[in-house]
Amino acid sequence: MTSMRAIRSIVAGVIGTVAACGLLVLLRLTLLKAKPVTSPAPLLAVRKAPEKINTVKDNGKTTTDTPRRSARKPQDFQEKKPPVVFRAIKPKSSTPVKPQTIPAIPLPRPSSRPASPDRKPASSPVSGSFRAKMLDADKALAAGRNKESIALFREAVELSPSNPDALRGLAMGLLAAEQFQEAIDLYRKLIELAPEDRTARFNLALARAREGDFAEAEKTYWELLKRYPDFVQARANLGTLYQTQGKLGAARRQWSEVIRLSPKLIKGHEAMGEILMDLEKPAEAMEAFAEAAKLQPKQAAAWLNYAAAAAEAGSGGRALAALQQAIKLAPLDSEAWSMRGDMLLELYRAKNERKLLRQAVQAWKKSLEIDPSQDKLRELLKTYSRFDKAD
Repeated sequence: MTSMRAIRSIVAGVIGTVAACGLLVLLRLTLLKAKPVTSPAPLLAVRKAPEKINTVKDNGKTTTDTPRRSARKPQDFQEKKPPVVFRAIKPKSSTPVKPQTIPAIPLPRPSSRPASPDRKPASSPVSGSFRAKMLDADKALAAGRNKESIALFREAVELSPSNPDALRGLAMGLLAAEQFQEAIDLYRKLIELAPEDRTARFNLALARAREGDFAEAEKTYWELLKRYPDFVQARANLGTLYQTQGKLGAARRQWSEVIRLSPKLIKGHEAMGEILMDLEKPAEAMEAFAEAAKLQPKQAAAWLNYAAAAAEAGSGGRALAALQQAIKLAPLDSEAWSMRGDMLLELYRAKNERKLLRQAVQAWKKSLEIDPSQDKLRELLKTYSRFDKAD
């Protein structure tokens, strides 16, 4: 039985990889991991950084002696047709960004797997055949052979219909295989058998949300939070569920609670920044992204988010400082250099100092060296390139 529990732990880790692809397409669920339940963590539909990072808009302090470049909004802050959400960015695989070092005290980390149930000894003896079925089912699930694992778990349930491990294993297999309705039925049965099983309630909400039944998912999360008000994972999921539907006020309240309960959770500050950008509160969003950058100082994407929000808030100094840090971490990021050029252009318009415009042109040229396919940027340089030389 000990080896079977160890295998089950491995299974829970592998399910994260299997389920991630489906979650990214179907729903931006926030699934967090924390004791005592190994639960999923914030899964936002984030794009790779720094694609489509936009810059500050015209602040009204302009000069008329040079052509203007059309202003771009902060990264991925597109023309909104609700429920569009300002999204955080991730570094490109090609950028030389080191991953964050995991602190000694474990914090919730991103994942997309269903919560792994706490294992308890079976209430009645089980046969060797049952144990063999469970072990084989776990191995199949760990290898991503969902159909095989489901078949084996079904056989185990036939051998021991009331065994909670068999029922949970089958439910996890069905969830990984995106057979949501049957998974929902199983989790409801598990809750009837053990009303205090918060893992079953959590995964029931997850299955309902992934099936697209947001109303029932929301109801299930609230039932869970009434029993466990400090359950960070459930609050994060509920917040993202609201955010996905464009209910930004409700989402903000849930993420505020997440940050209060877990102030070092990076995803909490990032999500708050996204929501505040959608609420057109760039100054507050800048502070949220600044906190996220402090918690992961080696991530270029965090500094790019900070820079974009600062630029939108009109804080050019903080924007350039954050952007400089991002470029230091990811010197071959073409969009970061382009964004630097845009910011310097805005400063030139405000201060009318030609050296700022020359620096902007140099930044754009660097961006083109890295990515020559930027036709619009190339056209822009035809207009401004003469300022690259001293007067």
